[in-house]
Amino acid sequence: MKKLLFLFSMAAMVLASCGALEKKSGPIYGFDVIKTAAFKEVDTAKVPMVTGVKIQGKYVTITQDGQDYDYMIMPGDSFEGVLFDTKEYYSWIFYLVQDKTSCPYYKKMRVSKYMSEFLPADPIMFDYIWIYNNDDDIFPYEIKGKFDLPRQILKDYDQTSLPELNFSAVEYIEEEDSDPTAVPDFLKNAKSFVVKGTQVNISDGTNTTTLDIFPCSDLETFSNTNYFWEFYTKPVNGGPVINFVMAKRTKDDNYVILATDAFTQAPLGMFLVRDSDFKNPDKLKRKICVCYPYDDDYNEWLKNKDQ
Repeated sequence: MKKLLFLFSMAAMVLASCGALEKKSGPIYGFDVIKTAAFKEVDTAKVPMVTGVKIQGKYVTITQDGQDYDYMIMPGDSFEGVLFDTKEYYSWIFYLVQDKTSCPYYKKMRVSKYMSEFLPADPIMFDYIWIYNNDDDIFPYEIKGKFDLPRQILKDYDQTSLPELNFSAVEYIEEEDSDPTAVPDFLKNAKSFVVKGTQVNISDGTNTTTLDIFPCSDLETFSNTNYFWEFYTKPVNGGPVINFVMAKRTKDDNYVILATDAFTQAPLGMFLVRDSDFKNPDKLKRKICVCYPYDDDYNEWLKNKDQ
């Protein structure tokens, strides 16, 4: 998965423009949009009057000033997934070629959906579209109403597939400000914790509870001194959506796994794991999650984390 928005080559654009373009076909995914002043660095007076966007097959149609303009999607450059600078959103990045020379020159469009299935509601978060012109000016629009664009419609997409992380023995510790009645029994009684692929298996030594990880909820972040791996799991038996965060503790070389109710932010406890009880620590490494810090940010953190 590409993690930076690269420009496509001029040669590819020329070849696509000269060839016979296929007719639009397949399901239509449409959005009503309005200008937004939420992005302070953008002068909305200079933002074109776009009121709608449609995606159908290999085409994007942009409605501007009451007229529809078609653009062909460049499949080799377009991709979808979670980018570190907007890690709360799942985004589709479409690189575009004008269907006709009369179309406004737009080279790229980004559609971003807030991942509300596992993140709490936030009044400042909204679904949006960015349209880029030839000068890399960004024209932002808020999506109003329905959002029905499915994932994995592009050839290149993010997909959660975590390596096996086998914490063979764990010690559950109840946090002081947690509500014991809100903590699921499978957490309180946990003896081992295994992550693999898109699931987490938590065992009390006799019974195992399997939690499914929300697709593309896995990400890596860092603080002043620690690097974190986290993901969100789907609720079971009426329980909470859980945010699990894993880290290696700098003070003793052991590991910690924190559990939090994703929507209430209430702590659900933590697991302490001795270094010897993590059977494959080599698997807990950078870039195992779909979302991770860009190389420049990571290298800067490495340089400064112990200062």
